[in-house]
This record gives sequence, structure tokens and C-alpha cells, in this order.
Amino acid sequence: MTLNTFLDTCFLLFISVLFYLSIPIYPNKVVVVPQGSLKKVFFSLKDQGVDINALDVLFLRLMGMPKKGYIDMGDGALRKGDFLVRLIKAKAAYKSATLIPGESRYFFTQILSEI
Repeated sequence: MTLNTFLDTCFLLFISVLFYLSIPIYPNKVVVVPQGSLKKVFFSLKDQGVDINALDVLFLRLMGMPKKGYIDMGDGALRKGDFLVRLIKAKAAYKSATLIPGESRYFFTQILSEI
């Protein structure tokens, strides 16, 4: 194997990985990531309808452990690379609601339903 063939192979592999990470996927607006191993995270995302496979688990293993909890993915399509980065670096999707003492339960539940 000559050096030229080796460099061509490395270049094709690099281009293939870039193409794979640019494939669009359509995840749910909020994805639930459980605490545990990457295998548990993989099966949880698969059950939620996210198009993920063993190669994505390999990329997650190289990039780091995903955050646990509810993760906001936004609306619309994401590139597969952006999805994996959001799994690792995103913060949990939480909203705050303030309960004012003396306010009736009816109004408080109305505020919660708007969130």
C-alpha cells in the first residue's frame, strides 16, 4: 500500500464521516435522556422515535456522556452532528412558575397549563 493510497483512504473516510454527521433528523421537541449507560440512553432514544444507530453511540462515546433529563431540541430538523452535540452540552428544558400565597388553586393551575 503506497502512501498516496493511504491518504486517499483517510480522505474518503473523513468525507464519509462529515456526510454522515450532516444527515438531517427530526427529533421530538423535548427528548428524555435517562441516567445510566450509553446503551440505556441508546434504547431510550430509539423508543422515542429518534433515528439513532450504533455509529451514533460510537460518536457519543468519543464526545462524552450525554446529559440526563429533559433536553430541548428545538423545532424542525437538526443535523445528526448538531443533535449529538445538543445531547452532550444542552441544559435541561425547565420552565419556572411562581405561586403567590393566597392565590387560588384554579388560577395557579391555569398558569401551569399555559407553560
